[in-house]
Amino acid sequence: LQSLCWGSAAIGGLLSAYFSGSLLEVMKPQEVFALTAILPFLVATIGLLIDEEPVGKIRAAESESSSAVDGTLATTTSDAQDDPFVDVKSQINSLWQAIKQPEIYKPAAFLFLWQSTPTSEGATLFFMTEDLGFGPEFLGRIQIISAFSSLFGVWLYNTYIKTKSIK
Repeated sequence: LQSLCWGSAAIGGLLSAYFSGSLLEVMKPQEVFALTAILPFLVATIGLLIDEEPVGKIRAAESESSSAVDGTLATTTSDAQDDPFVDVKSQINSLWQAIKQPEIYKPAAFLFLWQSTPTSEGATLFFMTEDLGFGPEFLGRIQIISAFSSLFGVWLYNTYIKTKSIK
């Protein structure tokens, strides 16, 4: 699964690097941004079209079917009908119980601290474009080489390293 994720990211990087440098030569940055925003917009729009049944209706149908099997009459009043936030409270409680586990909060804290530290990407990009004079097409080619290297690393891992023992 991890190789699939890394491979997909490398292929996405390869495609974006190839097309972004070329597109910036013939289009304005705003047009390239609009073009790249189409896919996430389509995913969000299709997500709105998914027909889901509310949880309350599912539970009511389950209780009716279980009462028909038991031969008892099911009452229509329940905790969920008295308090509409009982499901939300239960979910928040479950989430809090999960977050309190060290296996969850330690990696989450590490990722938060790692991603919140400053990087030199902006300064490096400014240096490469202003002082060194690299254009968008050349930077795109550098990204292509990086994406090919990532794909090579995924292939190398799956072919040779995956079967080796850590010890």
